[in-house]
Amino acid sequence: MSKAKLDGKFFFATGAVFFLLLGFLWNTKPYLRMGDFKALYYASQALVHHQDPYSEANLEQVYISTPENRGLSRTAHAVTMCVNLPTTVVLLTPIALLPWGVAHWLWAFLIAGSVIFAAYLMWNVSSSWSPRTSGALLFLLLSGSQALLEIGNAAAIVISLCVIGAWCLIRERYTSVGIVCLAFALVLKPQDAGFVWLYFLLAGGYHRRRALQTLAVVVALSLPSLVWIHQVSPHWPEELQANLVFTSAPGQVNNPTPVVVEPGIHGAMIVSLQTVTSVMVAEPRLYNLLAYLVCAPFILSWGITVIRTRPSVERDWLALAAIAPLSMLVCYHRQHDTRILLLTVPICAMLWAERGRAAKIALTVTSIAAMLSSNVILEFFGAITYHLRTSATGFGGELLNASLGRPVPIVLLAQSIALGFCLVRRTRPSDAPAYSSCSEPLEGFRGQETPAC
Repeated sequence: MSKAKLDGKFFFATGAVFFLLLGFLWNTKPYLRMGDFKALYYASQALVHHQDPYSEANLEQVYISTPENRGLSRTAHAVTMCVNLPTTVVLLTPIALLPWGVAHWLWAFLIAGSVIFAAYLMWNVSSSWSPRTSGALLFLLLSGSQALLEIGNAAAIVISLCVIGAWCLIRERYTSVGIVCLAFALVLKPQDAGFVWLYFLLAGGYHRRRALQTLAVVVALSLPSLVWIHQVSPHWPEELQANLVFTSAPGQVNNPTPVVVEPGIHGAMIVSLQTVTSVMVAEPRLYNLLAYLVCAPFILSWGITVIRTRPSVERDWLALAAIAPLSMLVCYHRQHDTRILLLTVPICAMLWAERGRAAKIALTVTSIAAMLSSNVILEFFGAITYHLRTSATGFGGELLNASLGRPVPIVLLAQSIALGFCLVRRTRPSDAPAYSSCSEPLEGFRGQETPAC
């Protein structure tokens, strides 16, 4: 093994160790420990006991009646108010049948194993091109991901399944596993996996067939879940909508505006573009519309480029890298969702191996996005937001609040623009001549080195 590969593997392994140590030992806010998993666990327990999981009163009763929580007072809405889809609640029922002590450790190990394995697959893809670059990026992404283990959000599993599914489908290996992984990701959190699936649908040919097969698995998983939920909670759509509205109200955990109740908890931890547009416009309909108007041209350009260009492995990774940061800007996403940036590692390694201006820009914005979305660093920016909301006034104060207090959406937008530009410039129209073996730089990703020109 070359010195460069040894260095890259060391960076990757060090990032994995930091991820595990910080994730299991990080305890700055004990009440957040496995908080997101608790919300799922008790909602699934309520469903098992034929109680409405979308009723806060039911969830609170389930929560305080369990031995580990007996005697506790009213809990936070983040635990006793279910904002997850019925399919997510149903799929967690096997784990909800286990005692809390076993269930939360099993969930933690599932998160740890799936995230590290997904990161390893990205190392496997990109290390033959620029091992130090890929190792360094994976170090940044893994070492700043301790919140995944701290709060136990299902996004960790979903993103890992997306990465594993993309690896299988692009490399055309273990395609059945890839289809199932992507289908489970869509069922659990479509807002995280939707654009990855959409790429395969738009890509045409082999990829479209796999996307349609994935959709069939999604339907097969979803229908029984919806039937079960409807029997227990016939009005679940209205209840879920009411819960979402409540948790998105000013001062609540999912509200993107600068009005926060505690530093580091809200505000900067949300990475959708609404955290920036809400600084400029206070009305939810307006700041949502403004965010959509900013994102729509880039999404449309991305989709047209995917449809009109020739299939290639380079296009696959470029398109996924371009849409990964953009997918987090359209609607509500939090810091833990940014680990979908794992999909940007292969193309950054390939570009850096070729050098050039595009490589420098892509690697710079990707590195900044990985660093700024780190759990430790983002809490610092959350504290800045908390103080700026009262000290910074006027239009200048709003700009300062948006740029310093909400940096992640801004850098994600810059990253999607840079990688989208690479996608447009480097891919060929569908009626253009096929790439030769010397001009297909990512052909080696299928397991063979590219022949020298």
